[in-house]
Amino acid sequence: HLYSLHALFFLVATLLCLRLFLFFFFLMIRRPPRSTLSSSSAASDVYKRQGHSATLLQDRLLVFGGNTTLECFGGLWSLDLLSILNRSPKWTLVHCNGNTPSARIGHSAQAVGNRLYVFGGRNNIDPEGNSSGKTEGIYILDSDDWEWHVSEEISGQAGRTGHCLVPCPPAGLLCFGGLEIGSNRLLNDVSILNVLQSERAKVVEE
Repeated sequence: HLYSLHALFFLVATLLCLRLFLFFFFLMIRRPPRSTLSSSSAASDVYKRQGHSATLLQDRLLVFGGNTTLECFGGLWSLDLLSILNRSPKWTLVHCNGNTPSARIGHSAQAVGNRLYVFGGRNNIDPEGNSSGKTEGIYILDSDDWEWHVSEEISGQAGRTGHCLVPCPPAGLLCFGGLEIGSNRLLNDVSILNVLQSERAKVVEE
């Protein structure tokens, strides 16, 4: 009789441990909550991409572009950083006006003041992984009215992907390197774009 009690106790303890393990396992792998803020696309789609840009602009994180193995994206998603503190991340698909940039991957994006700048990237990948689909100009998004504008000031540069774009005080953006679209040639040039005067100065050229 004592043996039966021990066996029953062991079985109950084992079942409880198994339930706790399964509970924490599914808690760790569960997907982020889906958003109902946009009826056109589920916010969980934000997590299903690569080759996108993620830029901090004031109190929000802006995600643009990216791709899966099937498609490129061109939408702009916004994450309210304050919502993270409340443990309820809120993604919003931003509906912008103006000259919207095409879907792309491998681009660069930086924020200066209240504006988002998007440059370069590609919008096609062939089965062998070669870059194609050159994108032109630098796209400027004003967060006051969420309207896109395009500047052709740097259209003379080689179309590129996988480059770096970083702030260059007092009011410029510095672009370095990347892969030339079409030829797949590695670049090592440096350019500075004065985003206030919309003038480009070539500093170092390959």
